[in-house]
Amino acid sequence: MHGTVMKITENCIVVLCEDGKFRNVPHFSEMPRLGDKIPVPQLQQAGLGNKKMEFLKKQWVIAASVILLIGASFIWRSMIGSTQPVAMVAVDINPSIELLVNKEGNIEKVNLINDEAKWILSEKDLQGRDFYQAMQLILAKAEEQGYLDSKTEKKWIWMSVVDLGNANASFRVDSRKITAANSEYEVELFTANLDQMEKAKEAGLSLNKYIVYEQAKENGTDLNVEQLRTQSIIRSLVGAGLDPKGLFGKEPVSSRSNQPQENEEIRNDHKSDPLKPNEEPAAVFQEEISNKESDVRDATKQNQTQEPSGKGRAQAPVAREEIQPEEKTEQAKEQAKEQAKEQAKEQAKEQAKEQAKEQAEEEQAEEEQEEEQEEEQEEEQEEEQEDEQEEEQEEEQEEEQEVKIENGKREKKSSDKDDSEKDDE
Repeated sequence: MHGTVMKITENCIVVLCEDGKFRNVPHFSEMPRLGDKIPVPQLQQAGLGNKKMEFLKKQWVIAASVILLIGASFIWRSMIGSTQPVAMVAVDINPSIELLVNKEGNIEKVNLINDEAKWILSEKDLQGRDFYQAMQLILAKAEEQGYLDSKTEKKWIWMSVVDLGNANASFRVDSRKITAANSEYEVELFTANLDQMEKAKEAGLSLNKYIVYEQAKENGTDLNVEQLRTQSIIRSLVGAGLDPKGLFGKEPVSSRSNQPQENEEIRNDHKSDPLKPNEEPAAVFQEEISNKESDVRDATKQNQTQEPSGKGRAQAPVAREEIQPEEKTEQAKEQAKEQAKEQAKEQAKEQAKEQAKEQAEEEQAEEEQEEEQEEEQEEEQEEEQEDEQEEEQEEEQEEEQEVKIENGKREKKSSDKDDSEKDDE
């Protein structure tokens, strides 16, 4: 490549190259003149190659940075994924607590649903712990506060597990680990979904209470929602005449308070069980019905042999009508509902009385505080008045002293004058 000399400086020669670009070249041993065409040294050509290499290096640096960024983001996502909740476990004893658990089985977040839960624990007590360690702490605190007792009806622990939709991880609860410290506890474990969670929130119930409400409704019993909000699950079930074991398929149950009088001996046998105040085992009830039916069939055969007229045949259907189990179960349901309504009314009255009593006590306390404040204000006013009176008295005394001093001065002056006059005379 050649170029035309356009300018000569002390440091270099400026040439206009054939490609239309100005370039600086070093001085030659024989200096050219302006306008001469001179060859452009290969150094400039190499300079172009160096620029290309620099450009490629920059491109490689950018590519490497992008690869590092992608790798770092992948590592970051994997780290975050281990801390993201994969399941929500709802726990009801009477304290209602929600535990959000990650795939490692650690507690990421805690929701204390009711006042009982806030009373026995704080979120910091459970956050970051292993799930089963957190459960042992919850059970220990519930035992201390009297919410959990393996010897009474308070031995029930209600739990629901909701999968939060993480396709790569999940969490399952082993109820045997929960009752490892005390095998007398009863754990009822449900599998729930996000839709049930939303419905429970809309109803103002914990997830377990909502599931129990649904299952009781499927079994023909409508639990009182207001009672479920304020009471434990076991208390609400017992109040409605239901046994949790029978309700969830562990043991058949029926309302004992609505059985006929000939089953009195069976009722007395079950009075000692605190979880069954209004129940009778369905198996015994069915046995009584079958015995009755066999007695009726025998009586019918006897009547047919002794009295072939229509009277004997008419007695059997009447006897069968008396022991129809469907009518008895309907009567039991109606009586259970009436009992639940009466209990709800009584509880509402008691709550109203307690609220009225609390309001009266609060008003009385406010009146006492107002009276104390008024007395304090009166005392302050009296003290201020006394201080003002003392200040006035002091001022009067000072004025009197000043008057006395002035009078004394005057008397002295007059006496001095009299003495001088006498001396003059």
